[in-house]
Amino acid sequence: MKPNSRPQEFSVKRSLRSLLFFSVFFSSGSFFFHPVAAKAQTFSATGSMSTARDLPTATLLPNGKVLVAGGYNLGSSASAELYDPATGTFTPTGSMSTARSAPTATLLPNSKVLVAGGYIFGFGPLASAELYDPATETFTPTGSMSTRRSLPTATLLPNGKVLVAGGANLGALASAELYDPATGIFTLTGSMSTARSQTTATLLPNGKVLVAGGYGPLASADLYDPATGTFTPTGSMNAARYDTTATLLPNGKVLVAGGHSGHSYLASAELYDPATGTFTPTGSMNAARYTTTATLLPNGKVLVAGGYNGSALASAELYNAACNTTPTLRITLTPSVLWPPNHQLVPVTAIFQVTDSCDPNPVVTLVSIISNEPDNGLGDGDTPNDIQGASVGSDDRSFLLRAERSGKGPGRIYTVTYRVMDSFGNTATEGAEIRVPLNQRKP
Repeated sequence: MKPNSRPQEFSVKRSLRSLLFFSVFFSSGSFFFHPVAAKAQTFSATGSMSTARDLPTATLLPNGKVLVAGGYNLGSSASAELYDPATGTFTPTGSMSTARSAPTATLLPNSKVLVAGGYIFGFGPLASAELYDPATETFTPTGSMSTRRSLPTATLLPNGKVLVAGGANLGALASAELYDPATGIFTLTGSMSTARSQTTATLLPNGKVLVAGGYGPLASADLYDPATGTFTPTGSMNAARYDTTATLLPNGKVLVAGGHSGHSYLASAELYDPATGTFTPTGSMNAARYTTTATLLPNGKVLVAGGYNGSALASAELYNAACNTTPTLRITLTPSVLWPPNHQLVPVTAIFQVTDSCDPNPVVTLVSIISNEPDNGLGDGDTPNDIQGASVGSDDRSFLLRAERSGKGPGRIYTVTYRVMDSFGNTATEGAEIRVPLNQRKP
């Protein structure tokens, strides 16, 4: 549904050749992304689905096939099909008992797939749920949720139960419930601190579930603890957003990227650290993206593909979650020589040249300004406060230095030092000098 209205690195990859949820499935055409190829990463055409689908589910089964179910095409659909990577083809499989657009689909430990909620165009949200059995290729009804929900989240917990949270039913929902595959029953659990629809839910390594953002838009986030069955607030995002992505990285942090602010599409991204319970900005995407996808690849990078920002997007980009390249920093100070030594304060300007392959927006800060002569040294005219207007610890690029030096030394040298740091923690320090020569023949 379209609205009315770079600390860590993203890099652009080849465009998608269909406008969809990555290689699945806004249209009957589909494409395969090859993360490893002889010369380049590419998309190539694969078999088409039997019917065009918007807002379906796509679930990787233990047998390697992909179950695609429901969606919208001139009405909500109950049909489903299987994609076989070995043959590159889709074949119809059993249909759901109820047509559904944008339901949840969760692979259970018993290899069955729980499909829950969603909505029927012209009817509204659904509370019903069903199970797909790959062994029989059939759907069978299971217990219904206590509340009709469109666009909820569904997260498989370590205990084998499924947490279904939030969603919408004449407004956003704060309630949540647990599905137990052993009984086929949904039961209510603790509610979130605020109602959330079009939000994210991410299972963390500690077994808790991070639920962040949502329609409003919301910047707040909650943690669900299966041990207590309760949600508790955690740190808020730096930007309120909904319909964003949330990807668990190999280092245990969660990458939240893109979405909508309520006024504009977002390119910004941030990282949630479970150890501190805080979000920090990271590198921005090259394009603002809403309702996009994000997939963790075996090499640790994250593929972000497609989406919408006023029109559907075919482009894709990679987030580099680990980069250890040291940035380079070059500093030019103007003027570089203070003459004549008339004891006057002279405005100085610093210009940075930063190269960082990991981060397009590293942070440069002023570390220090020091002199090889004391502030009020012997024979310098007895004028104090030779360094003024400098804000150490900021990106201050202008300050005042006094054109003054001792008449008994070789000349004065001011050393100005800056430090660059990117979102990966890579740093570099560089200094530049301004001289007050003893005389014009000795710069």
